[in-house]
Amino acid sequence: LFFLMALVVGALSELSGDPYDEGEGALFGLVYLVWPAYYILTEAFMGGTFSKLIMGNVVINEQAERVTFGEAALRFIIRLVPFEAFSFLGTPCRGWHDKWSNTYVIPKKRLEEVQGYLKGDEWLDSFGNKPDDDNFETTV
Repeated sequence: LFFLMALVVGALSELSGDPYDEGEGALFGLVYLVWPAYYILTEAFMGGTFSKLIMGNVVINEQAERVTFGEAALRFIIRLVPFEAFSFLGTPCRGWHDKWSNTYVIPKKRLEEVQGYLKGDEWLDSFGNKPDDDNFETTV
C-alpha cells in the first residue's frame, strides 16, 4: 500500500516539473501523516491492518484483547527503529515491534482459544488434543 502511495507521489512530483516546488513537499508531508495513521488506527480500531485482516490475522496484547491506541502507536514507533525489518530472522519469528510492545499477531480463528486459555480453560492444540494426551502436538 505504501509502495503504491510512494509511486503516486513520485509520479506527481515528476509531473510537477520543478523539484523545488512546495506542492511536492506537501505530498510527502501527506504521506508521512497517512502512514502512521494507517497503522495506528487500523490496528487499534479494526484489530489489524487490511493485509492482516485479509490474511485472517489479528493483533492482540498480552490479555488477548485488541490493542489499545497507545499500544498501536508504540508498535508503529518501534517499526521506525533501524533494521527492525530484520528482527524477523530470529527464532521465534517475532518482530521487535511485537516483542517490545508485548503484542502478538495470531490467526483470528485461534483468538477464542487463546482467550479461553488465559481464563484457565483447557488448552487444545490445533488437532483438538489436550496437553496430557499421549498424542499431543507440541507445535500449537
